[in-house]
Amino acid sequence: MKFQTEVELPRGYEGLIDHTTPVATLGSCFADEVGARLAAELFDVAVNPFGPLFNPASIEHTLEIAADSDYDPVCAMTERDGRVVSLDFHSRLSAATADDLAARIVAEMAQFRTFLEKTEVVTLTLGTSRVFIHRRLSRVVANCHKLPAHEFEETRLGVAEVAASLGRCLEILRGFNPAVKVVVTVSPVRHGGHSLHADRLSKARLLLGADSFAADNPGAVIYFPAYEIVNDQLRDYRYYAADMMHPSPVAVDFIYEQFGNAFFSDATRRLAADCRKFTTRLAHRPLAASGADRHDGDTAALAATFTTIHPEVSAAADRYIAKLQKQK
Repeated sequence: MKFQTEVELPRGYEGLIDHTTPVATLGSCFADEVGARLAAELFDVAVNPFGPLFNPASIEHTLEIAADSDYDPVCAMTERDGRVVSLDFHSRLSAATADDLAARIVAEMAQFRTFLEKTEVVTLTLGTSRVFIHRRLSRVVANCHKLPAHEFEETRLGVAEVAASLGRCLEILRGFNPAVKVVVTVSPVRHGGHSLHADRLSKARLLLGADSFAADNPGAVIYFPAYEIVNDQLRDYRYYAADMMHPSPVAVDFIYEQFGNAFFSDATRRLAADCRKFTTRLAHRPLAASGADRHDGDTAALAATFTTIHPEVSAAADRYIAKLQKQK
């Protein structure tokens, strides 16, 4: 695509990410979009394992929990619509009982800690500078779960607070892997609930905070301009979904392409394209239930052929197939 304005990408980082690089994507729902594309191209990626985290303080708190082996998951639990949820996590993590939810959180957090110990690149995607503090817990929450507003105090992070929170995220991540690199970006998703003007101010604080964070940590932190790509390069409502708030799939695909241009080598891009073709074929489902067994056999044969050619992604292919089978 040709554009009047070309947003400058980070330079000198081609090859930062390849198919042997463990990557974690944390942050707003836009982190899910980028992470899903990495997973579909068979990168070794953990995608928002505890659901979207919309502000820097919530990301920081989740990483604090990951670093705290004595964390008690019961402390932030509450009931919502007959399910037990945690104020420390998104509603993706819910269960019928507190014991069930606690067991799930402990298991998934242990798995996440293990992944962080090998993680080489972490992407932090910032959605808003608005935070909610639970009055009883006296701390920021990851999600309000549509509980009564009087239970929370709403506030906004300033530029210095955004930068400080991100700095603590890096400190925690270095506790798992001292050589970790952080790619920080601001989500192009618009939050219009408190007016578009308020959203612009919120994004401005995030942009300035992220810029300060990157400037304070040269070499370890790279700023990726997802927000600028949508607003300055694409800059057209054709690139938004029907709600006029979220970038369309075409826009996200273009941002992801630019992400690859910044951080992948030519060889990695070629392998990623092959992986995408492979997982697209895997995603097809038989039209009739009677064809399920044959379909599973075809999947195994297809995977065996592909991983013989590309053995470096065999583990990722197994994970992808297992996820598809779980969704049946």
